[in-house]
Amino acid sequence: IKDKNGNSTNPANSNNVWHKDRGYGMVDALRAYELLSVGQVFKSTTISQQKGWTYAMMTGKNQVDTYSIVGKKNNRIVLTVTWNRRPTRAWNTPQQRWVYSDESSSKFNVNLTIKDSGGATLFTEAESLNNLEKVDILLPGDDTYTVELRNPGTKRNRNYALAFELLPPIPGDFNLNYI
Repeated sequence: IKDKNGNSTNPANSNNVWHKDRGYGMVDALRAYELLSVGQVFKSTTISQQKGWTYAMMTGKNQVDTYSIVGKKNNRIVLTVTWNRRPTRAWNTPQQRWVYSDESSSKFNVNLTIKDSGGATLFTEAESLNNLEKVDILLPGDDTYTVELRNPGTKRNRNYALAFELLPPIPGDFNLNYI
């Protein structure tokens, strides 16, 4: 798939970088279909499947939702979280149309943390400027990992989506760089 300027969007190409308005510029439709076909996962349960997704709502201020995912040593967890922000709408009289703008400050965010069963933090990201967080990390051992999503502010009744895959090592990849 090429971007609007005709450039390759291959993620293996080192010139392909994240763009704030369109991400990496590609969608793997088959992979998305396969991920959505496995069925929804639910918070506060132990998840032993290799991939899953959920769509849920942060109903309270400072709410924390947790997902426990069973992973194996040297598997990669590839996880994406995205959430809705409420745009504001104003009538532009000279242009005779509605004008939409991004949610006013403070914007709704979801803080993401991944921990092992001993409570050691493997990944954390807070106060994202956009409404998307992506994680791709190597799991250090056979364990149940906790994915924690936190609403750090006062906004409530906002939806978020989470999708993940556990990818096993590639045979013959002795340095575990997934190439």
